[in-house]
Amino acid sequence: LRKLDSAEVSAEIDELVAKSAAAAADYSEYDRILKIGDAVTELRSAMDAQVELEERRRRAREKEKERRERMRAEGKLLTKAERDKAAKAQAYLESLGARAGVGGGSAE
Repeated sequence: LRKLDSAEVSAEIDELVAKSAAAAADYSEYDRILKIGDAVTELRSAMDAQVELEERRRRAREKEKERRERMRAEGKLLTKAERDKAAKAQAYLESLGARAGVGGGSAE
């Protein structure tokens, strides 16, 4: 099973639309040719809807990715390991601040 590229499929459908339009013009007396043209037109509209859906999904994924990156940069979206590391760093900074406060007070 392979993933289809919408651009390729859309191009193939465009070719089918052109061929069915030419066939309908050349053989307008045959109802089956006209029905095939109708089916190809329905296929074209379904493909347009699919491409639009894929584009909406892509935009939503990008928006979510940007939101996550922004939250991660703000420190609101961290993994457990990142939270633990940040807590250790904060504790270390506080201990340095406490030492500096004790050492600075006795120097004066």
